Amino acid sequence: MLNHFVCFLILIHISVFFQVYGQAADAGRPKIGLVLSGGAAKGIAHIGVLKVLEEAGLTVDYIGGTSMGSIVGALYALGYDAKTLENLVLRQDWPYLLSDGVAINNLSIEEKEESRRYFISFQAEKFRPKLPSGLRSGQNVSLLLSGLIWPYQDVSDFSELPVPFLCIATDIVEGKQVILDRGYLPDAIRASMAIPTIFTPVEIDNRLLVDGGMVNNFPVEEVKDMGADIIIGSDCGFRAFQKDEIKSLTAVLEQSLYIMASERSQSGKKLCDILIEPEFRDNAAIDFANADELINIGEEAARQQFDKLKNLADSINGIYGMRERTGIKRVTGIRIDQLEIEGLQRTSKNLLLGKLKLEIPSFVSLEELNEAIARVFGSQFYETVTYKIGKAGILNILKIRVKEKSNMLLRIGGHYDTNFDASILLNGTIRNSVIKGSKLSLDFKLGKNPAVEFRYLFPTYFRGEKSGSFIVPSWNIGWIPDVELLFSSRNYDIYEYSEGHRIARYDYLNTSAGINFKSSVSNSLEMGTGLLTEFTRIKPDIYNQIDADMIYNSALNLNTYIKYDSYDEFVFPHRGTRFLSKLEFVKDIDERQYSDIYRISARFNRASAFSDRLTLIINLYGGLVLGDSIPPDYVFYSGGLVLNDYKTGIFPFIGMELFERAGKNVLSFGLDLQYEVFKSHYIQLRGNVGKTAAFFEDIPFPEDFYFGYGLTYGFRSLIGPLEFSVMKNNLRKDILTYVNIGYWF
Repeated sequence: MLNHFVCFLILIHISVFFQVYGQAADAGRPKIGLVLSGGAAKGIAHIGVLKVLEEAGLTVDYIGGTSMGSIVGALYALGYDAKTLENLVLRQDWPYLLSDGVAINNLSIEEKEESRRYFISFQAEKFRPKLPSGLRSGQNVSLLLSGLIWPYQDVSDFSELPVPFLCIATDIVEGKQVILDRGYLPDAIRASMAIPTIFTPVEIDNRLLVDGGMVNNFPVEEVKDMGADIIIGSDCGFRAFQKDEIKSLTAVLEQSLYIMASERSQSGKKLCDILIEPEFRDNAAIDFANADELINIGEEAARQQFDKLKNLADSINGIYGMRERTGIKRVTGIRIDQLEIEGLQRTSKNLLLGKLKLEIPSFVSLEELNEAIARVFGSQFYETVTYKIGKAGILNILKIRVKEKSNMLLRIGGHYDTNFDASILLNGTIRNSVIKGSKLSLDFKLGKNPAVEFRYLFPTYFRGEKSGSFIVPSWNIGWIPDVELLFSSRNYDIYEYSEGHRIARYDYLNTSAGINFKSSVSNSLEMGTGLLTEFTRIKPDIYNQIDADMIYNSALNLNTYIKYDSYDEFVFPHRGTRFLSKLEFVKDIDERQYSDIYRISARFNRASAFSDRLTLIINLYGGLVLGDSIPPDYVFYSGGLVLNDYKTGIFPFIGMELFERAGKNVLSFGLDLQYEVFKSHYIQLRGNVGKTAAFFEDIPFPEDFYFGYGLTYGFRSLIGPLEFSVMKNNLRKDILTYVNIGYWF
């Protein structure tokens, strides 16, 4: 027993000795500082440098960075290794990340239908366009950064990170350098990378901050002041262009930033013990798509210094021992006890909470929180929606921070197709008018087929509040309907066909006004009920036969619908489902022209991807009308490639002219085989079969099914789809062509 006790004491003494010795040895260990410059996309090359540093066996004690260097440096300081950073960069959707785009699944169905109509959009004050302080708010970048620093949300002093860290920003008001070494890390990084005019400034501690590269793109002195004895610098910064090289906006921007910070960068380079300077080709600063090439460039440059790096690592590790890097902590979720909202002025808490859909207090995962923030941003009421998690004693507090958009939005859309020629859509949208969370929208369609539409939507849902925490019951979210007041007037031509030839044309004018009750159960599912008063005028332009009593119609339309949309793209989808089913009861106000009408219609589209490029789309359309003496504006039309008109009962059918088939009953089934030849360019092989009852009673009903087929080339552009189709059906000998530019509205 005594021997065991003696051995135990000896082990304790040995352990204490090595601990004290290790601490003493580490106290004399040279401190290595790593400095990573800015350089926009070129800063991705820092990851290649980190790969070589790890291979050489070097661990760093301090990290400082500017702009892109602040992103890479901060993540490395948290514990992400070079390989993880490389994978993160290579799988990133850079165009989406650097935009303020909203993923389609985070838009409500209403917003999905609206957003695809317009290709120009800007905020306004009192009908005057309001110029933004930057082209991008950086919403997607901020959200990504918040997710990546998730395990260290509560760290406000950057010296307490696994590797102490700082980054540089510029006070745009005073033109001075600001060292960011404490606060909320995603805010600091976002400020350091806020290139003027590209990204909006970030306000921190009442200072308006932009890209640190304007004053200090290579913060070597600042890292030495942290305590670094040895400096390793990776400079991917802007280089000086010669006169004949300044031929692009990118070159002008690079030269401007170089001039402002060149002197400080040059002095910083002289202070580096090991300096790594990757060599880039022109325009690399904006070439995020070639991230793998940029990483290789950084790795190649670092390998030129490998002997120095390896000798430094061997000499330090030989004396003081090898030291392992602290890896990133893995945190799957966190308990949120309270919720705070910052920045609300025009919109209501209820609106935000209705989109957030978080039950608090509860355990929340990172994925759930990111989805919640994306839903709030997808409401289109806010320029930015970010979050941070803090503590109040033992309680975790989720703070949602919003920056609201201007109340007014002005938008422009354009469209051309073979059937309706060119048209322009002008829109004015005013949010939070009279009622917080409301939206007033006015559309003017100018062209061959003019239209005007007025809508006023306001929310009616309620959310409870208890003891400072917002309680959002999951069972009532989305089910209580919003109220929409609407007025619309549309004018276009309707054609009548016989054996594939036009025999009559009618000028059609429909004016309706009424109220809808809409429930957005989710971003993909909406249900509603509406009551409309409809006035229709049908004027024969090229006359064949039409009952004179049908020229003017007045009706009450009571309808209910279910709408579902989970497409992953507005056009040329790879996955998802679109479905609309509508039931209508129509009563003649005059009670003399036609009996009561019951109309039911449905359309179903399903996209299933066989591979990343090959997709099969199933299309099913059907409609049924019950009643006597049905006026022509309540029958169904089949033909053409108009895909988005839910109001007039037009079902697309490839191989036929628009409105070519019409009648009380219609049913069609089609398949599209879609192949993405290269990015955003598509070929569609299309076919369908259908059957339609006669438009007028004295035109014979075709007993056999008809079918059509065609080929479409399409390009997904910034203004919408660009499509050219050739098609044919079995009832006519000629080949039809169809051109479409932009979204149909």
